[in-house]
Amino acid sequence: ARRRPAAGLMALIEADQAFLRGDGPALRRFSGQAAELLRMSDDVRGRDPGPAVALLGVAELWTGQPEKATGHLAEASVFAAAQHGGGTLEVEARGLLAVAHAMHGANLRAEECAASALTWAAAQGLERTQWAQWAWLARAIVMLDGGDLSGALGARQRCVAVAGSALNPLARVLLGLVTARQLLTV
Repeated sequence: ARRRPAAGLMALIEADQAFLRGDGPALRRFSGQAAELLRMSDDVRGRDPGPAVALLGVAELWTGQPEKATGHLAEASVFAAAQHGGGTLEVEARGLLAVAHAMHGANLRAEECAASALTWAAAQGLERTQWAQWAWLARAIVMLDGGDLSGALGARQRCVAVAGSALNPLARVLLGLVTARQLLTV
């Protein structure tokens, strides 16, 4: 039982590196291990599965399973609020949840989550940081689905602007798909 937090944290580090590289299979494997180990930990100091659960949600997005991702990302948002008082993890989890809903076709729910993420980001002074990229990405998808090409372009540009050099590989892929859809629509 004593090794669980350490093993969970090591798996979390591996998951985070996979997230940054855009390695979906490794992300799924390590985030799943980390979440399981951190949930089972008896050591309260090492028992925060929120980041691991968020990464598990991202892994589900990478593997084309947005409906599974929504459960993990909603859970991560709750952990973020409880363990961290919100902050960057909550902004990111809410934005990712919005992306998952948008990818699943639940556009109203996606817009609600994106708006929530951006409102929370603004309240924390994080609205112009990389953590808000996901909410803007979700908005771009929702606007494109709704036929608002100009709004989708603006949201897509805002996503890239706030992310800067920290644009996530998954966000880059999804933005490419949004761009392709926009070009096909024109």
